[in-house]
Amino acid sequence: NDIRECQPRIVEQLMQQVQYGPGPPIRTLIGRNLATLFSVGDPFPLFNTVNRCNEVLKSKDETAKL
Repeated sequence: NDIRECQPRIVEQLMQQVQYGPGPPIRTLIGRNLATLFSVGDPFPLFNTVNRCNEVLKSKDETAKL
């Protein structure tokens, strides 16, 4: 399979892991995998993925303030 065909499913799986709030080593691995995926595959979804990461961070920050 071409990486571009599998890319949406892989990105979704990695983003699900981000929402669980993993520790620093896992976050590093997820970041490296996403970077490789977007450099080898289609870079267009990168911006949507970054926005999703920002939303996760914002929601965790708002939860921490409560």
